[in-house]
Amino acid sequence: MTTRLDGEWTFVTDPDGDERGLQDPDTDWPADAEVVSIPHAWQEETTHRGYTGTAWYRTTVEYDGTGERTFLRFGAVDYEAVVYVDGERVGTNRDGYLPFEVEVTDAMTPGENTVAVAVTDPEDLSEIPHGKQGRPWYTRSSGIWQSVTLESRPATFVADMKASPDLDDDSVVVDITVDDPTDDVEAVVTVRRDGDDVANATCDVADGNGECTVPLEDPDYWTPDDPVLYDLVVELRSDGGGIVDIYEDYFGMRSVSVDSDRLYLNGDPLYVRGALDQAYYPDTLYRPFDDDLFEYEIRKAKELGFNLLRKHIKPAHPDFVEAADRLGILVWEEPANPDLYTDRSKEEVRNQIEG
Repeated sequence: MTTRLDGEWTFVTDPDGDERGLQDPDTDWPADAEVVSIPHAWQEETTHRGYTGTAWYRTTVEYDGTGERTFLRFGAVDYEAVVYVDGERVGTNRDGYLPFEVEVTDAMTPGENTVAVAVTDPEDLSEIPHGKQGRPWYTRSSGIWQSVTLESRPATFVADMKASPDLDDDSVVVDITVDDPTDDVEAVVTVRRDGDDVANATCDVADGNGECTVPLEDPDYWTPDDPVLYDLVVELRSDGGGIVDIYEDYFGMRSVSVDSDRLYLNGDPLYVRGALDQAYYPDTLYRPFDDDLFEYEIRKAKELGFNLLRKHIKPAHPDFVEAADRLGILVWEEPANPDLYTDRSKEEVRNQIEG
């Protein structure tokens, strides 16, 4: 079960970075604390446009105790986040663009819980992969700038799944990662098109990782003119046939390749008509200001004759990628870059690429 935690959170800047016990639910927050709406970048507000350093977010969450394990998932927090539940530090993350989650099973109790997040975005960005945030480019985007959810899961669950189309064999290779696997659980993979089952396979995941190849009969290939997508469902089942967990995603049958002269889509030469997309909005910075914005942008780009949009030195918003897959446009993504290439910054760039 997933509960969205977007909406009103309390927010306060902390220039001294001394915490002041703000993670403690019994601590009264200062009088200058504000109520903001998550997703939120503090530079969206004129009063904090030039602020750098630490800021705090806090909300209360009603938890019904559902599920054997519980996770807080953040779409993206820029830049360094320290997460607390009822005053207990439960996890940290350092990256401004990609999702992360922290397990809060032992920290959450049925009833009301206080979630606090300390976010630090320092003045010096030189070693931080930041793309075009900051001088001389665009306004920075600090804070919890994508959605937050509370997710309840079983003890054993599908932690990740990757679908790799193989157009040579008209099949899809499905890689599955299971958290806390058991010997009596297997994965049943089903491929669907427009709600109908078209193929399935069973995958051994007893050691936590499994791979299976699912043949597809006469599949339709994804192209910008015909963006066909298949749904992919993974069910973890016990020996008795009971469903332990369900994980759903989608994929398109497509391949991109290149030789010294040409770029190919699905083995056919592709003439790229692309545009550079900064994906920056004056009022909301890196997040969309309207629910239909991404769809509008993609439809407009296609009307203008483009078949590709390049997100400039940053990962694309996941909602944009999904809209592009569904509406039919290729997306060129890049990791955000630092100013200085040190051991730390190079590692963080690698983590972005792998993420």
